[in-house]
Amino acid sequence: MTRILCIDTSGPVCTALLANNGMVEWVRQYPGPNDHAAYLHLAIQEIWTKQGGVDAVAVCSGPGSYTGLRIGVSAAKGLCYAGNLPLLAIPTLRLMAESVRLMDVRSDYIVPMLDARRDEVYLGVFYTDGSQLSPDEAHILSENSLSDWRSKGTLTLTGSGAEKAIRILGTERISQVEVDAETHLRAFAAMAQSTYDTRRFEDVAYFEPEYLKPFFFTSSKKL
Repeated sequence: MTRILCIDTSGPVCTALLANNGMVEWVRQYPGPNDHAAYLHLAIQEIWTKQGGVDAVAVCSGPGSYTGLRIGVSAAKGLCYAGNLPLLAIPTLRLMAESVRLMDVRSDYIVPMLDARRDEVYLGVFYTDGSQLSPDEAHILSENSLSDWRSKGTLTLTGSGAEKAIRILGTERISQVEVDAETHLRAFAAMAQSTYDTRRFEDVAYFEPEYLKPFFFTSSKKL
């Protein structure tokens, strides 16, 4: 029996999931991107006090919200360091693509997208067998976006950037699907177990999220 704590703070919903042999055993989800730090540690405390220990910690490694990724990865690394546990990295876009695969969508390619503000998205392109065809990237949408892939087959877009992309690209050879929470959680648990079974462990000391672009901040104009 393998129990894995799975953490996702890369988006607007904070998720803490306990997976048991690749199946969802327990989950807590909290909406609100500004409260991840508080809610995540409450969920972790509940797991340790009510559910017992775990064999590893998996965390969504990005791309996504800069602050959210820092919160989730920092918590995961702290738990792994304190408990001498393996750290498992689950790429956010690959998890989104795997969730679509569980829905048995008929398409040539799966393109998970995360809104990165304005006309920019984080995206990756996957075959329906789960293999990744293009690396994760921060991409500025235009009418020519994904033209090479559109010329080769049909695309299924998913994620917070999909609707924005369709407004720019249109619907020729493109469809959109929304993944329900249960399917997403099942995919998360299964990917965490697969990563554990193949011993793809990260270096706890040096692991960093996949931000894809630098963090920008504005200085206060107040004196």
